[in-house]
Amino acid sequence: MSLSINSNLSAGIALNNLADASQNLQKSLNRLSSGSKIGEPSDDAGGLAVSMKMGAAIKRQAASATNLANTISYLQTQDGVLKAASEILDRMGELKLLAGDQTKNASDKANYQTEFADLQTQLNALANETFNGKALFGSEASTVFTTENASADSAVTLEGVDLLGSPLFEDNFEGSSLSGDWVVDSGSVTVTSNELTLGSWDQVSISQPFTEDISVSFDFKIGPGNDFRVEGESTPYFYLFGGTDAPIDTWHSITFDMGTDGSLSNLKLNGSDFVPGSGVNSDSAGDIVFSLHGGGGFAETNFRNLAITSASGSDSGNVASIAGAADLDGISIDDIKSATEDIATFRSTNGAQQSRLQFASEQLSVNQTNLEAANSRIVDVDVADESTQLARYNVLMQAGASMLQQANQTPQLALRLLA
Repeated sequence: MSLSINSNLSAGIALNNLADASQNLQKSLNRLSSGSKIGEPSDDAGGLAVSMKMGAAIKRQAASATNLANTISYLQTQDGVLKAASEILDRMGELKLLAGDQTKNASDKANYQTEFADLQTQLNALANETFNGKALFGSEASTVFTTENASADSAVTLEGVDLLGSPLFEDNFEGSSLSGDWVVDSGSVTVTSNELTLGSWDQVSISQPFTEDISVSFDFKIGPGNDFRVEGESTPYFYLFGGTDAPIDTWHSITFDMGTDGSLSNLKLNGSDFVPGSGVNSDSAGDIVFSLHGGGGFAETNFRNLAITSASGSDSGNVASIAGAADLDGISIDDIKSATEDIATFRSTNGAQQSRLQFASEQLSVNQTNLEAANSRIVDVDVADESTQLARYNVLMQAGASMLQQANQTPQLALRLLA
């Protein structure tokens, strides 16, 4: 290599090496101080893209895990209320039997009735319990996703638990006329004091048919020599005669199921199985048209507290009938047993849902941990390896600075030749 004053190639090379060492040292310092291998996109463009997608997925998984935990807490709260409802039904069963003891006087039985009424109030209150403002009971279903991508196959649908059977239709006959939900088929009916009054041959129908099996309950009071009918589209389901099937001029409760196949079943009068004197007829299959007909006679028939609920699904007409019974005489042990079976079914379904969500939550936690490990391999710095690189770049920096100093002294040799 020639010796010159204007050009110093050795110093240029040493300077470039020193700059490279300085840049690598700075990167190493950034990695160690931040804990990340990717300080800027140019460090690993492909790895950065993968890491960003993984990071977003990790955050979604954390959100899904929170949702699952909250849903499990919701179900646990719901189960606690169902357990309390079961205990109330157990006590009601005791009261029913104790009130039937012939050695008890009227005052003793009245005390049992007082407790029964208080338990009814509490049972109705349980049906209105909420979790963070969301109702624990109702017919509305809800959905929770068990994966971070919220795919359809990861959706878990929690069917609504209708503890008291939210009615498809109800009417307490308030005001002075029928609501617009009714059609007067014949006669001139009256509504007063929360009662519907039908005279001889008067008939009213609910304007919209029911497209599913229904359970019906209402109270009635029938006059002497009178009868009334429950009718479908054209055929009476059954007749009930005053004085024969039920005492006159006193209120009675009646419940029954009507099916879209034209059947009528589970007919109960004052809580006991009942077969009307005229027998039970079937109406034509199809949508259910519900009508009340005043029947024959010269007296009137009064109705109140009409409620129609779904006869299938997750609602409980049995619990509702107990919660709405007039007194202990209006229920039977079979009613309480049926209501208890409904609660047991609700709790079993609740437990199955909790079990599934807990397994889903565990799987989500495992997936999140593995994804975090994969992302860590892309972005997290290996401190042991990087500290070794830091030491190397430090040595190169020192060597580069020393060699640059030596290279800068080379032109001085040319001056010596000129001396």
